[in-house]
Amino acid sequence: MQRIQSLAFFAAALCLPAAGETPAVNFDRGISVSDIVGQVRALQGPASVAAGVIRGAVPDQRLEVATFDVLSGQTSRGSAVLQSIAGTPDWAYGYSYRIDGGAWDVSAGKLKPARDGRSIDLMDASGAPLGAIRVAPGSAGETSYLILDAQGAETARSGPVRPSEREVILRDANGEPAARLFAVNGSWTLETRDAGALDPRVAVVLAFLRSSEAPPPLPREQTERAAATAGPSLSPGPARAGRRAAPPVSRAMLGDPLSRPSVQDGVLRDALGRQLLLRGINLSERSKRPPFAGWLKPEHVDAIARMGFDHVRFLLTWEAVEPKDGLFDEAYLDRVREELSWFEARGIYVVLDMHQDQFSRRFGGDGMPDWVHLPDKFPWFPNVIAPFPFNYINPKVIANFASFFHAKEKRRRLAGAWAHVVSRLKDSKAVIGYDLLNEPFPGVGLPWRFEARELSTLYKEITEAIREQDKDRVIFLEPQALAAVFPFTGLKTPGPSRFPFAAIKPSDPNAVYAPHWYDPFVDIRAILGMKPNYDGNRDRTADAFDNLRRQAQSLGLPLWLGEYGMERDRSGSDQYVRDHADLMDEKLISSALWELNPVEKDGFTFIDPEGKDYPLAAHIARPHPRAVAGTLERFRYDPAERALEVEWSEGKLGPGTPTVIELPDKVYAVDEELDVALSDPAQRWRVQRDPVSGRLLVWADPDSPRHKLIVKPRRR
Repeated sequence: MQRIQSLAFFAAALCLPAAGETPAVNFDRGISVSDIVGQVRALQGPASVAAGVIRGAVPDQRLEVATFDVLSGQTSRGSAVLQSIAGTPDWAYGYSYRIDGGAWDVSAGKLKPARDGRSIDLMDASGAPLGAIRVAPGSAGETSYLILDAQGAETARSGPVRPSEREVILRDANGEPAARLFAVNGSWTLETRDAGALDPRVAVVLAFLRSSEAPPPLPREQTERAAATAGPSLSPGPARAGRRAAPPVSRAMLGDPLSRPSVQDGVLRDALGRQLLLRGINLSERSKRPPFAGWLKPEHVDAIARMGFDHVRFLLTWEAVEPKDGLFDEAYLDRVREELSWFEARGIYVVLDMHQDQFSRRFGGDGMPDWVHLPDKFPWFPNVIAPFPFNYINPKVIANFASFFHAKEKRRRLAGAWAHVVSRLKDSKAVIGYDLLNEPFPGVGLPWRFEARELSTLYKEITEAIREQDKDRVIFLEPQALAAVFPFTGLKTPGPSRFPFAAIKPSDPNAVYAPHWYDPFVDIRAILGMKPNYDGNRDRTADAFDNLRRQAQSLGLPLWLGEYGMERDRSGSDQYVRDHADLMDEKLISSALWELNPVEKDGFTFIDPEGKDYPLAAHIARPHPRAVAGTLERFRYDPAERALEVEWSEGKLGPGTPTVIELPDKVYAVDEELDVALSDPAQRWRVQRDPVSGRLLVWADPDSPRHKLIVKPRRR
């Protein structure tokens, strides 16, 4: 297939005709545009464009076309002609676009559905075959989707798909994601990435209207409404006509894993240059012991998305990766790779975390494999003398930590395990970074000296091993374990004892500071029998957050709170979670809640083993600005009113780069009508809600230096 250079590749929305019927084009289904910002204006007739959907157009109509390519940043203008392709009843109509003076190289191509409605041939504008899509029936109403190349060879295939599913991932022979099908308003869109001869920037909208595999209708996109109560300083939402058109939405615009983040000038940004504010959850306590994988299901990932979490901290352990000396568990990593694909399909980032608690399961914790332990010279002394986390004072635990951090060969082996993990999982588009070691414990010595010496040495060795496999993804660096409850560390001390991040070379400053925080007074009050266990003093947490921010700033690194939370059955837990969420919003801190364990009765998780929400879920599902096209200044969420306010300054990232607001389905159903207002001048801004993810995209006025957004439910 001819590669597309600077123009969009348009695709027709088709109805598949039954045998003997005259095919017809249903323009309400839309014409999909992939990875471009397009404005189409009819010179004749009633055609108009909104978010890449051409309505009311007729064959042979002449159009004026303006396109912006988000990949190259090039803008092109010209005239185009809609050309119908009539044929036998087996043929559907297609439309080709010709820019004046050029060939038919910017085209929808032709689509030829078979009579049974289970096959569609893909051809370019000249009729040359590009490949095909096949629908293979299965058992229990499930089907599989296949992509064939021009020679009929299979290039990608999905697993069994239930009729109710709205998104399907197709994989190549190596198991890597090659394409996805997703449903919008009863039509299927195919998005391919290097799948055989299919161009990775093609988007073809198909309607399996005559087959049993038709996707369920989704609610039409929720466009903005005037916010009558927003206040005089805010312009009401523009009317449907005569406003700045919103561009068609690509996956990168939505801020999903195809848009890989990196640290730029001390700020975590996505591939489009937007500032990221992450809200995620840890996964999971259940991952700490055998079977380490296999319990997670796609519906659990759906629950994470429903809550508005945009990433997970995905727990691995060295024991799971390398249970025997020199023997990696490839079956375990295969299963992890499959689970990562579920997050990729839903646009959820993944941070891989090498977890440990109290060194290993031998000592009532998790993490290190058996073969790393010191020989037990005192078998008569118990391995566990107190419940977590108090077994850290066990002399055996202290001795094993001290041995590990001072033994170059043991450190080298952990770095090698990390390198193997990265070599197996780096191709996952969901993975954005690596959390090198959970809550590293000094064993012996002062915590701040430990950070400056032994821990820095380990981080340098692991980072170098990872960079041999992956040059780009973010490194997440935790301070020593005591910082999780007492946020003073060597990072604040002056002189040579300050934590030197020598592992991050000047040419590769792609790192994030990743401490944890648990209010120690909650445990103290619980042990002493004081009620409530959380006394409502949020000043302790505010001071801790301020201190952690200062530490991150002193390092020149973004701050990400890798763990926080409180057990549900402790008194005051709801207020504890609300206070933490409010403070993280106020101080603009990215974070990951501890944790989701959907298969056991667990004190922290928000859903039970039957998939039902605990009351805690109502307090942790909150909207947030996920990707800001500028500098995030402030945001606030009022749970009682379900009202969100976001303020940011203009970033001048170029046309077509929206700010993305995560709107959890738990808070705002996808089909709920919302009032949206922006402080920008009327006619100069636009919003659109993605009908699959529920995210709100805001194209602000690029000439306004600051923007204030208000989102709330529409009052009837």
